[in-house]
Amino acid sequence: MVLSLVLAATLSLGRAESFSILAGSGVKASGPMRVTGNVGAGTGGVTGVSPVVGEILPGGDALKDVEQAWDKLGSLCAGSDPCVLPDDIWVFRADHGLTLPDSSIQLPAGFQSNHVFWRVDGDVTLSERSTFVGTLIARGNITVKEGVTVSGRLISRQGSVTLTTDDINLCCEPIEMSSLPDGAEKVSYSKTILPGHGTKPYTFSLFGGTDTPPGLTLDSGGTLSGVPENAGSYTFIVLVEDYKGCTSIHTYSIVICKDVVLDPVKLPPGTAGNRYTVDIREGGSRFILRDLPDWLSPIRLSPIPPACVTDVQLSGTPNAKGNNTFTVVYCDTQCLVSRTYTIDVDCPQITFIPPDLPNGTVGTTYAKRIRADGGSAPYTYAPTNLATVPTLKPGPQTFHVEATDANGCSGTHDYVVNVECPAITVFPQSLPTDAVSVQLSAGNLPFRYEFTLSPLPVGATLTKDGLLSWADTPSGDYMFTVTATHKESGCAGSRLYTLHVPPPCLITISPATLSRGTLLMPYSKIIDVMGGTPPYVINRTGTIPPGLGFPFPALTPQPPPPISFSGIPTVSGSYTFTITATDSLGCSASQTYMVAIDPPLVPGPIIPMLSPSAMLMLSIVLACAGLIAIRRMS
Repeated sequence: MVLSLVLAATLSLGRAESFSILAGSGVKASGPMRVTGNVGAGTGGVTGVSPVVGEILPGGDALKDVEQAWDKLGSLCAGSDPCVLPDDIWVFRADHGLTLPDSSIQLPAGFQSNHVFWRVDGDVTLSERSTFVGTLIARGNITVKEGVTVSGRLISRQGSVTLTTDDINLCCEPIEMSSLPDGAEKVSYSKTILPGHGTKPYTFSLFGGTDTPPGLTLDSGGTLSGVPENAGSYTFIVLVEDYKGCTSIHTYSIVICKDVVLDPVKLPPGTAGNRYTVDIREGGSRFILRDLPDWLSPIRLSPIPPACVTDVQLSGTPNAKGNNTFTVVYCDTQCLVSRTYTIDVDCPQITFIPPDLPNGTVGTTYAKRIRADGGSAPYTYAPTNLATVPTLKPGPQTFHVEATDANGCSGTHDYVVNVECPAITVFPQSLPTDAVSVQLSAGNLPFRYEFTLSPLPVGATLTKDGLLSWADTPSGDYMFTVTATHKESGCAGSRLYTLHVPPPCLITISPATLSRGTLLMPYSKIIDVMGGTPPYVINRTGTIPPGLGFPFPALTPQPPPPISFSGIPTVSGSYTFTITATDSLGCSASQTYMVAIDPPLVPGPIIPMLSPSAMLMLSIVLACAGLIAIRRMS
């Protein structure tokens, strides 16, 4: 066989341009087909082919135009050496029959089917599961084996075109599909076919009446998944169609290996920071462990790795949460079987000690130490390992704490501290009885308090700052509660007070003044105390004229008699004294007197001074004489 690769100038197939399959002596398909483009034959007809896009047409006139193209292809660059012509059209020539694919033929990357022509002077065979690109014009028969994708045309000038189960596209480039790996019986399988050189999105389906291995299904997105039911070799054809309607087929052959199961089937979970040990055994089959996590080591093997073993003990301490995977590869099966095993490592439960915190008090610093437990020390805390609660306001105070251990495992806890008010004390303990106002105060919290009173006595006032006044309150006994509220926190305390307001003091002392006296002349005045509530206490302060006096006791009887202020002054001069009367309720009144004792008014001989006892006798005599005179006059 001799192939020549040349560049043709221009090449038209005329009436054959719209045909994807054209044969001189008939077209026949023996299996399911997918064809886009017209199909025709000169003689022999078309059997088993129904185009998805296109029609079955007579092919005689189209074959005439093919003859002209054949001659033109034969005249270009005669000989076996390739030549270069201006236009980008590639021509492959074979002087004898041809079987494709042939490893000696490599098409340049990016070939487009409408720029590639094949001129074969003989029969052509397209091998199973191959992909053909270009317009194939053969003198003899064209045979297409099963599972072939053609991007272009199949034209036989004089022979026939025989197809099996194939995909023939006139205008589309082939869509590549990735391979599928083998699987294992009873082992979950999921692989996705990845297409290329088409236009997304792609749609996948089974082609040619084939089916997937039992237990596996192919979805429209190209994922083959499921759990294979039976071991064996399976072949199926997958059709992919892109957004533009271009298609390709690919025949897959996968092996489902005999199931080999480890004991245990599923490995137990682990906990970060805790020792993990597991024995793995297989009933008679040997295996190799690959890609063990760094923290996990085989501590008993028979024999020593890397040889295949039938049992192994794995041990270690995981240092982080996560899924730790490794692979078991079996040594004694008919095909390479591997299984991925996962050890799910979770974090330990990190708790906090104490789980609850005691109450706090407004205005008192609150600090309690908490610590984490259950993980691997040391711990880091956020925001802090010391719980400090604001105590400015009463009520529940909530804060969140998080602890992370040495392996990155963390735990959180929400604490609630109930902040209570302290006892608020109102001062003074009782109200004074000798005043009409008092400044109240409160203690146990800093800063200001606001005071309120209920019920408010008539005439009483209380400022917010605590000044209580009752100067205008009627007499009587009053009970009320004073409440002091701390302005910053709202904490409050109260005290019950009893207030006694005495009646007004209406005591009068008369006369308001006393007359002047004369030396050695009898002097007598009556001072009356009226009003108030007897009995009275009469007090005198100051100096009275010598010889004059008050004949009353310290506590007068009830009701009090008039006070007699009498005697014979013995010394002249001016004297001032004050009389104070206090009743049983504490009310009092005072009257200040000034008494002047004058010398005698008529000059005469100086009368010798009598002794006090003589003066008293003289006063008695004179008084008696006066009484006798008064009786006689009456």
